[in-house]
Amino acid sequence: MIDRTFKSCCGELIAEYSENIATVVPLRARPLESLPANADDDAALAAEVRLWGAWEGKLAVCMSAVLARTIAAALWRLAPEEISDETALDTVREVANVIAGGVKAAVLPPSTDMSTPVNFAATWETIGREASSAGAVAYFRVDTSYVAIVLASDAC
Repeated sequence: MIDRTFKSCCGELIAEYSENIATVVPLRARPLESLPANADDDAALAAEVRLWGAWEGKLAVCMSAVLARTIAAALWRLAPEEISDETALDTVREVANVIAGGVKAAVLPPSTDMSTPVNFAATWETIGREASSAGAVAYFRVDTSYVAIVLASDAC
């Protein structure tokens, strides 16, 4: 049940986020059942938000560096090549924060608290391994890039 609700919520949040920056750069997101093998071609940037209280665990967002730079460029109204590595990482934290807040409000018990997001080292392979043991995972293709969102209970 949480998996279906989680995937639906993530889809709505990704669509809303895409719509909000579409005036600058149109992004089209579509859900995927799994990551394709060629996802490894893109460098992965990741951030996680810890959740505690009525529900204990974390929400992690992983996306390609290309997508992080595209989103940052749209937000800052710059060319993607003008985006620093730190700004790209900050963008992944921002997306993780927005999605975690939406999931917390729509899917998790009301007395769940959340941390500020932090970046962590990830590859598409490690995200795939974590997703296979997670409570819920949602994958998206955004234009030519990929996003993985993992909701993992500490009980998993």
